[in-house]
Amino acid sequence: MFAQDEDAHSVYNVTSGSVRLYRLLPDGRRQVVGFAIPGDFLGLSLQAAPSTAPRR
Repeated sequence: MFAQDEDAHSVYNVTSGSVRLYRLLPDGRRQVVGFAIPGDFLGLSLQAAPSTAPRR
């Protein structure tokens, strides 16, 4: 998969189980920011998404 601050080069679909989403804090601890469950996609980023606005 991918780590914090890394670009995702693939899209993942959770099909079973769950995935813990966390961020590493400066002191080495993990802060859980959410969970992905079956049907969720990981690796999609709004910053990397192509623009859907019409070009003039």
